[in-house]
Amino acid sequence: MKSVCPLRCPRHPEGRASAAGQVDWAGLPVNLDMAFSREKRDKVYVQHVMRKQGSQLWRWVHGDAQVCVCENAVDDLTSTNQ
Repeated sequence: MKSVCPLRCPRHPEGRASAAGQVDWAGLPVNLDMAFSREKRDKVYVQHVMRKQGSQLWRWVHGDAQVCVCENAVDDLTSTNQ
């Protein structure tokens, strides 16, 4: 697994990019699941999404997938876009 977060989230020292450049996949296959536990009345937590996608996630982890779980990614996008 690669150590660089493709979303360039603030937890990684690689830095932040502009909002338009946050997801630069260059034609690679992407599966992006989002979980929001603060903004919505019906809370969706990361562990719920991971449980729902369990068998697929297992195949990715044991394959050549890059898995990234970011916290506050939306807050980061909003702050860099202002």
